[in-house]
Amino acid sequence: MRLLLTRPRRDSEALAARLSKMGIETLIAPVLQIAPLSADLPELGENETVLLTSANGARSLARASERRDFRLLAVGDVTAETARAAGFSDVTSAARDSDALIRLAVDRAGSENGGVLHITGGHVAGDMEGKLTAAGLSYRSVTLYEARSAETLSKVARTALSEGALDGVILYSPRSARVLRELLAAAELGEAPRRMTAYCLSDAVAKAAGEGWRRVAVAMAPDTESF
Repeated sequence: MRLLLTRPRRDSEALAARLSKMGIETLIAPVLQIAPLSADLPELGENETVLLTSANGARSLARASERRDFRLLAVGDVTAETARAAGFSDVTSAARDSDALIRLAVDRAGSENGGVLHITGGHVAGDMEGKLTAAGLSYRSVTLYEARSAETLSKVARTALSEGALDGVILYSPRSARVLRELLAAAELGEAPRRMTAYCLSDAVAKAAGEGWRRVAVAMAPDTESF
């Protein structure tokens, strides 16, 4: 089996190493590229908790501040592990998805009448702010990085897709699914999905991936281990 990996290169390389141990070949073709932004991190209040919804958020926070004593709540285990690897010690994982992170934030910060600071990229999916403020928490966000859409697929990826040399693609977010379809159309490879399985992290990702795939498979839970 040979799969197309569309995550930003650093994340795709880690996933490729894991899949290689399972005997699965991969081709990395990021459809999103992470660009750090020079934004100032606001001063945190005494009862304020930092929310991380991606590993890139954890890396961006580490670049933006020398402090490592923030209280961090991470959306999943990979994000939590990335934060710990960057030197943060007070890290709790919601171990699932953004809804689980919201519940964890309400449980932890809400009990202290505190607030949250959300580390974001240029695009924020869902309505985390609305759900948290509705639960009585104060919400702030700071954009420390931007996920930019790739302008084209690599020549190696285009060749593999045109020759039917890929069995499937792993898609982690609705945005990456939409960008991939746009890049396929631009490269006149709109029929390529008919020979591939789209392995999607969630129902929302599968919806964004659209129709025309040989098969669409959705992870049992929205985490890498469930693919």
